[in-house]
Amino acid sequence: MTNEINWKFILNTIKSEKCVLLLGPEIISQSGKTLNKLLTEYLDIKVNKNILAYYEKDELFLFKDGMSKTMTYYEIKDFYSQKFADDIYEKIAQLPFNLIVSITPDFILTNTFKKLNLEHNFSFYNKNQNPRDIETPTKDIPLIYNLFGSLEQEESLILTHDDLFDFIFASMGSMGLPKELRNSLNNADNFIFLGFTFEKWYLQIILRLLNPKKEKYKFALNKEQTSETKSFYIEQFKVNFSEIEPVDFLNELFEKCKEQNILRNTGEVQASVSVQIASLVEKDEIEKAINKLKSFFEEKDQDMFNMTIGILSSFNRLKRKITSGIIDEKESTLEMNKIRHSILEMNNDVKDFEK
Repeated sequence: MTNEINWKFILNTIKSEKCVLLLGPEIISQSGKTLNKLLTEYLDIKVNKNILAYYEKDELFLFKDGMSKTMTYYEIKDFYSQKFADDIYEKIAQLPFNLIVSITPDFILTNTFKKLNLEHNFSFYNKNQNPRDIETPTKDIPLIYNLFGSLEQEESLILTHDDLFDFIFASMGSMGLPKELRNSLNNADNFIFLGFTFEKWYLQIILRLLNPKKEKYKFALNKEQTSETKSFYIEQFKVNFSEIEPVDFLNELFEKCKEQNILRNTGEVQASVSVQIASLVEKDEIEKAINKLKSFFEEKDQDMFNMTIGILSSFNRLKRKITSGIIDEKESTLEMNKIRHSILEMNNDVKDFEK
């Protein structure tokens, strides 16, 4: 059973910031192969001594021991450090989604945003840590969120069944998704699944995690599912399947957004990050300045990134004190000036990186 594409509804929900794009590992990368297929070829899993087994249906590994897992982690990092054909990612980056959730741990999409000088925020879920604070996603400053972790933190990745179980227990328990992300997901009226294989048992859990309300519209592009699988998702989750090829869907959506003049403008060269941060501090947009620092250092320097998290924590504590009225105006001004000073001090390090 398949449904015709309701382009008008899709475009309206995108423009209203109520459409979430979800990217899976089966997204086409190059030579007609998916990212996951390219990764398993790169790891040469049949002869790789660190990998005892690869469960193709779940796309998860079994490692000989902890060190074998770590060694494979670095191989995976090397794989994703390659240059991939990015035509499809450039089109995705220009589409005006306010929120893009990926279950791959790479930086391909966020790097494409940077290449095109498109402002955005990037964050990820770590099953071993409390969720990070994020800004509410908007069309102007969209959020790219890696649900299955980041290549920069090995412990955040979902590589084995144990990792997956830890993720499920954590994300649905006390260390749930960030509040701003949950709010955006709850407010969405449309979910587009691109690059997913619905035969995976755990996708049912992920779908429930991301979108617990059955009445929300869910649109999936995949013609390779069995009729039994499609029937299950149609009945249980109200998923609308289409047999259009994902690349064809993206091309058509891109053209429709272009016709309505709502594509992101890649023609403008943005000011350097350090200039943007200084401008935000000058305009008293402190939280945005901190988040831009956080985004800048996340892939470049872990110590600086941790310092940024510390500044953000201080800022949030100060906000709570001000809201609860337990700090007077003179003291709050002093504390805020200290935070401004810390931001500008770190911005000097940003300038050094930019040289």
